[in-house]
Amino acid sequence: MRVALLDARQGDRNPNNSSTVAYRNMLELKNHLNADLYVSAKQLISAPFNYDVIICGFGSTSTEREYSVKFLNNNKEAKLFWMVGEYEQSTFSPLFYSKRRFNVLKNFEHDIKNKKVDNQYFINLNALIAELPSASIQRKYGGLYYGRWRNGRAIYFSRYLKQDSFLSTSPKNMKIFAGNGCTPIYAKALSWNHKKETLKLFSSSLYIEDVFTHTHYNCPANRFYESLKCSVPILIQPESINTFDIYGLKIPEWRVVNNHEDFILKSNELKNDNDFMDFALTEQNEWAKKALFDKDEAIKSIKKCLFDGISVDDGCYA
Repeated sequence: MRVALLDARQGDRNPNNSSTVAYRNMLELKNHLNADLYVSAKQLISAPFNYDVIICGFGSTSTEREYSVKFLNNNKEAKLFWMVGEYEQSTFSPLFYSKRRFNVLKNFEHDIKNKKVDNQYFINLNALIAELPSASIQRKYGGLYYGRWRNGRAIYFSRYLKQDSFLSTSPKNMKIFAGNGCTPIYAKALSWNHKKETLKLFSSSLYIEDVFTHTHYNCPANRFYESLKCSVPILIQPESINTFDIYGLKIPEWRVVNNHEDFILKSNELKNDNDFMDFALTEQNEWAKKALFDKDEAIKSIKKCLFDGISVDDGCYA
């Protein structure tokens, strides 16, 4: 069975040096599926026409369309899949323009409405990046939130991201945060280079989610698995507890922060109290065992969906 992974962007890309979770997911699948990964038009020009399965990535505004569409349509016998990480993700444009039918591997329970979709499989895609926790280091900074601006989190951003909190985001997003009542200390974009992840420099990572996700289950976000991997204590908004209840993880009361003051106080305690930090990470190391199990189950489920030809009624859960 020959598998291709398609997430070509405009210009030349090196997925091994990329900070995007989309490429980190693809590199995991490349290894576990023994697949070919296409990230540029240059690669696609000479790509073969005999793939059995093609998995399309999350995509972005920089997705390369022309050669990606040709690649999909040249592989006429290939079964097509699209990876969807979250509910607000828009259609992968090459799939739309190829006018081919496809299947969906999605990280949330509710169905996508699309007439071109044959089957939809709910799988914990975010767990693909799970790894064993790294060694703890001395923290230079306090509590951090990282990521782009999201309208579904606007009320929470203004609640938590104030003086003494840290925010890592792109310069174009900084302006949006600032214009919506946020006054954090802005940090550089995080590096995800192996064993040099800059998330490790912070005493805590703030977990908040979109309002929509409170009532529509989405598997724990990438930041949950990234924090476990980097040995950074996770502090959680109370509205997200339902997600973890469904996930099967009981969140200790001490990790729940209700506002900016709680977030800063708890982050500083973790930064300055080594015993407290050790306690928090010992607790998380137990969660990491579940994360690694989730990763194994996700990979098994993806293989089953790709190779076994199961029907939508059979389900494909991890």
